[in-house]
Amino acid sequence: MNPPLPQRLLRAVVLLALCAVVSLLAGLAAVGLLNPFTEDDQHFRRVVWAMLLVVLGLPTLIIWLAFRLRLRSWWWLGGGWLAVLPVLVYLAVDDPVVRRPITFAELAPAFPGAEQSYAVLMRFAVGTAATKAFKLAAFAPPKEADQLSAYALEKRERIERTWEELASVRQWYGELSAFDRIGDLGNETGTTPAPAYAPHRVLAQTAQLKALLLALDGRGDDAIALLLPVLDVGWKLQVNSRSVARLQIGFTVRRMALEAAEFTLARTPVSPALRNRLAAVLGPTGGAAGARRLIAIEYVFWAAGSMNSTLQPSGTVPTVVRYPLRVVQVLIYNPNRTINEVGDVMAEFQDLAARRRTLRPLQEGVRGSGILRMKNLGGQIAIHSGMPSYQSVLDSYWRTEDRLAAVRARLAQL
Repeated sequence: MNPPLPQRLLRAVVLLALCAVVSLLAGLAAVGLLNPFTEDDQHFRRVVWAMLLVVLGLPTLIIWLAFRLRLRSWWWLGGGWLAVLPVLVYLAVDDPVVRRPITFAELAPAFPGAEQSYAVLMRFAVGTAATKAFKLAAFAPPKEADQLSAYALEKRERIERTWEELASVRQWYGELSAFDRIGDLGNETGTTPAPAYAPHRVLAQTAQLKALLLALDGRGDDAIALLLPVLDVGWKLQVNSRSVARLQIGFTVRRMALEAAEFTLARTPVSPALRNRLAAVLGPTGGAAGARRLIAIEYVFWAAGSMNSTLQPSGTVPTVVRYPLRVVQVLIYNPNRTINEVGDVMAEFQDLAARRRTLRPLQEGVRGSGILRMKNLGGQIAIHSGMPSYQSVLDSYWRTEDRLAAVRARLAQL
């Protein structure tokens, strides 16, 4: 005698839920084994087809066997759930703590007056009216230092004209230089505006080329005086920075100004008064600690992003869809575990960066081939696909440090 219809419907729902769970686990295993993030597009397409075969074919096979072999009793269903529940618990359990907790409040704490200096800095932020109105194009100087002076002489007229057109930006740098420190109120989620790169770059580039012209004309004091605000602001952009983008701006403008200062000191006499002023704005050497801090800033973003990552759709999505997605998220993404895995990698990055060793082999290993673990698969994919290249930023940092050492050595000789 067949059981009542409500009981048959309930068993069907339980069977379908079991099939969905088995399909999910099989899909996670397939992604982990095939790793679609390590090969070309053709491999990715093969992985997609394999996923569809597993995710759609396996539940179909289970349902067919259940009806064909009459394996639909509560004993069979209970046994199936007992088999998968330990796996679900294993996937859902996260690391109890974050081993390397860090926030911007520790790394770059706010200070009295930070709001005022930050407001002035963000006058030229991405999307502001001042930035949108900034239309000056950057120069394209040669990379070889011995060709730079010839380039400046060739472009003298444009350099002089651009320098005049940069009057508002130069005034802005003067305001920034007047602050003892330039605050950064950026948050861990990255939702605050970013400083625009173009005004800083064009100003520093034009100042570098104009200083070269002044040095070639024998006006060493004028050349150094012109570079002082750029050097000062470049250093202050690095201190208290909460983003690699702002650090990169500081490195860039500072290095350009340092190159021009070194050229000036070697080319033409500079008075003791200007040499003393130059030494005062150079700022201390960042060294290994600065390289470590650069990596630490990115780790703060990773940690905050991992904690805030979610598969929850917007409130307009029906609850019947929203809650299953939350369950899937718990099974494929463990925030603390992801942070800890990133923290381990970042600690290795910091050690390599402090010793001026290349990060590329380790980064390639993080993104590299191999079987992914089924546990925290979403976190692994985020690490594999979202880990940016820090090498170019680190190279820029150490080039600036080397140029700073060269200028200090030149000053010591005079």
